[in-house]
Amino acid sequence: MYGKLIIEGELEALTGLHIGAGPSLGPTAADLPVVRDHQGRPYVPGSSLKGKWRTLLARALAQRWIVNDPGHDAEEVIRLFGAPAIEGQAARPGRLIVCDAPLLASPGDFLATEIKQEVAIDRATAEARVRSLERVVPGSRFALRIIYTASEAAEAGADLQNLAGAMELLTMDSLGGHGSRGSGRVAFRGMKVRLGYGDAFDDRDLAFLNNEVFRDDALNL
Repeated sequence: MYGKLIIEGELEALTGLHIGAGPSLGPTAADLPVVRDHQGRPYVPGSSLKGKWRTLLARALAQRWIVNDPGHDAEEVIRLFGAPAIEGQAARPGRLIVCDAPLLASPGDFLATEIKQEVAIDRATAEARVRSLERVVPGSRFALRIIYTASEAAEAGADLQNLAGAMELLTMDSLGGHGSRGSGRVAFRGMKVRLGYGDAFDDRDLAFLNNEVFRDDALNL
């Protein structure tokens, strides 16, 4: 069995979204700017999504970790996201490719961002320190594209259920920084699955994935 599925849709920022480019070293509007593409538009790095999904899924399946190897991800997590080479074991590639998500539309201006002023209080000296945080404005939408490589028929269904589960978990968590202070709430809209290559999935499989696994109300709470 071999085939590739393409899973596409939109990610919407429900609150301000900060995926940082690191501390500003030059004259910018914010101390902590967001990451931008070569045209200056905010985007969501595929690595940010993939890393968050892996962390959330690994936590959800933590009770199934190998007892004698604490910290080892469950096999379901490794299948999707891969594992590095350790202790003489070869690296295992994951079955997911998560592409960078470009900005589709924003209710804000061309830059699609806002500046949020934050005040930190030094508990020892009671001194206030002000910093500015750049966030993508709520309502901004990004184009998602995920590619899944199927190699084992018995595992493909479970893999995709786990991917959808990780997406649902993210809607109950946060993406990017400052989630405990309200940033980073997201939703997934209009996710659709289509066959990109091979005959690993038939029309019945695709109908089930679109109508049950990746439908909006299954992914968003």
